[in-house]
Amino acid sequence: GQTIMYTQFKKAFTGLLTLLLALTLCLPAIAASTFSDVPTDTPLYESVVYLSEKGITNGTGGGQFAPDAPITIRQWAVMLDRALGTGDTQDGAEFGQSSLTLAYRRGWLSLACLLSPDVGLSRGILYESAFEAIGLSIYDWSLYPGGTSLPDGENYLRVGAELGLCPEDADPLE
Repeated sequence: GQTIMYTQFKKAFTGLLTLLLALTLCLPAIAASTFSDVPTDTPLYESVVYLSEKGITNGTGGGQFAPDAPITIRQWAVMLDRALGTGDTQDGAEFGQSSLTLAYRRGWLSLACLLSPDVGLSRGILYESAFEAIGLSIYDWSLYPGGTSLPDGENYLRVGAELGLCPEDADPLE
């Protein structure tokens, strides 16, 4: 029961986070095999293919995916919307505005993120948002044997490290 659910969650979440660390959204979906900057032997390849095929991410145009390019909170909101929300990211106004609003209203992004959507997405914001979006409750480390009270961002990173998503000494501002 719980082990199977955890395994499925970890697989899906790891794929989504892998993608997050390597994407930008701009153009209509194209097959990931045409992304000349994502070799088939890279660990990112399967995630890029999956997310491109599902229309969650599209690359940067010209057959490029830009796996090392940082993404913004706005771009992350669009991906969340495409993956978990309404999928209606064509709002006619400013790119991603409806996705930002949806993510805020559903508790996936904080007010600070809503007010600064074009800043880079940090690891701390990414984990907080992703865990909120999938409904993963994060408890303060002080509730565990030998644990001490940590700021929210540190608790999200602690859980990210426990899930194997980042090293234990990861910086939430990275």
